[in-house]
This record gives sequence, C-alpha cells and structure tokens, in this order.
Amino acid sequence: MDEPKGKPTQVEVTSDYVRTRDVLLVRADLEPLFQDLDLHLLQNEQRLEPEQRAMLTEALAGVMLHLCSRPRDEMTAFTMNFRAPPLNVFVTGDSKRGNVCGRIFTKDIAIGGGNRIFAQISRPQLPARQSVAEVEGTSALSVIEQYYRKSEQLPVRFFPLGEGEYAMVVAHPDYDAAWFERLDEAAVRHIERDEELGPIERRAYHFGCGCDMTMILRMLRGATGGDVESLYGDRDQLTIECPRCASVFRVRREELVRFIEQRRADS
Repeated sequence: MDEPKGKPTQVEVTSDYVRTRDVLLVRADLEPLFQDLDLHLLQNEQRLEPEQRAMLTEALAGVMLHLCSRPRDEMTAFTMNFRAPPLNVFVTGDSKRGNVCGRIFTKDIAIGGGNRIFAQISRPQLPARQSVAEVEGTSALSVIEQYYRKSEQLPVRFFPLGEGEYAMVVAHPDYDAAWFERLDEAAVRHIERDEELGPIERRAYHFGCGCDMTMILRMLRGATGGDVESLYGDRDQLTIECPRCASVFRVRREELVRFIEQRRADS
C-alpha cells in the first residue's frame, strides 16, 4: 500500500447541554471525513456499492458522535450483522487518539436469527464491556439508537441534517421525554433559536486506522509462530487486508523473514 498523500482532515465535533430539557446535543459536519474515506477506498482499490457506502458513512457518523458523548479515554467498536443483504458493518474509534475507521465485510458472514449489533467498549484500567442486541432494519443510525435503548438504558436520537451534517441528542436521567420524542430535523436545525444551550466542549476526530507494515508483520509472525514456509508455500508475496479498515498490504517473503530474524536477535 502506498502511503496516503497529506494528512487526514480534522473534523470538529461540538457538544452542548440543552438546559431545560436535560439532554446532550452533539453535532458535526462530517463531509470532510467522508471525503477522506473515499480517498482511502480509492488508494486501496476497494469498491463499495452505493448502499454499502451509505451504511458505512452512517455508521462512522454514529460512532463518532457517540464517542464525543463519552469519556475522553474511551474506545468503542460496533459490529452490525445484517441478514439481508448478508454483510457486516464494522466501525471503531478512539477518543484519546481522535480517530475513527471502519469497513464492510461481505464474505463468510455468519447469519443468526435476526440483525444484531455487537458493542465493545474499553477504557484504561477498567474491564472491557461487551454486549449484543437484536435490532431491526439496516439503517446504521437506527441500529445504534436501538442499541442505546436496550443496552445503555437511556435513549439517543440521530438526525442527518444534509450535506454531511449530523446531530445526536442524548437523554439524561431527568430528560423531557415528550419533547425528546417530538424532535424532528427542523427542530434540531433551529435548536439554538428555540432552546438555551450551554457549551460543553469541542473535540477533533479524523478518519484513520493507524495500521502500518510493522503491525501487519507482527500479526503474521504471531499467526504463524515464525513458520514462514507454511504461510507462503511457493509464493513470494502475500496480500493482506487490515481487519479494521481494509487497507491492503503486500508482504514479500523476505520482509517477513527479516522481521522475524530481527526480533529474535533483539530478544
């Protein structure tokens, strides 16, 4: 894989407290992030159908806004497993590093009794949390909303506002439930006019995984126990996809041999 040209665009995400409604409002213009996604797909010769790209961009929007409503040292991964069409949408993000990434899986999809979302949430020095929820439909934002109602016990609502702009409203324990359920796109667009907002913070995120050739070599060494011959057979090169972002790495046999020998010498 060639190194990406330039640095990824930093996207600002804002969070405000809606004072009389007891909810958190999180907003961002994600069009620059989606452009970086498209560049990433092009560089790695990955082609998505339009509906697949729409699912992935929605899922990236959802995980980014979710992260901004959570502690600054939290990592989250969502895997959405769909029956029809059979595919998995995987997205993940790390607020400490300020990155999000994701990909679509279309091969060897395990199908259960219905659509599901798997969530993995971790913070330093704390046990990782894992949960799974049955969901309906194939809208990534709706899936995350259903996850919140079933696993987090308090609801959220997402609002695509057009031209890459998204908002998420997160209920707090004493929230105005009637107002929350009445919210629509127009109300969210004019919320600064109609409600009293208290700014909380601004965060920056970008599209990026952090994978590189060293990580791939380390993964291959661990998977083979150093047995390069059984991995390569009569081939001189392997093509490996990053499991998190689908970046493509072409690993020559001599590169892996050199990496393993160097690690043995260092130990």
